[in-house]
Amino acid sequence: MNTEKKKDRELAEILIAISIVAKRLACQLMKGGSTNGKSVRPAL
Repeated sequence: MNTEKKKDRELAEILIAISIVAKRLACQLMKGGSTNGKSVRPAL
């Protein structure tokens, strides 16, 4: 595999990983969780 294709593949893998993490964080926040693992209680 040439260097350019290898770099493109690595970049694509990194972007996919970032996307997965962002989606998990968004889902966690939508459920009322927090990013630090502690539960967040909504204000009344």
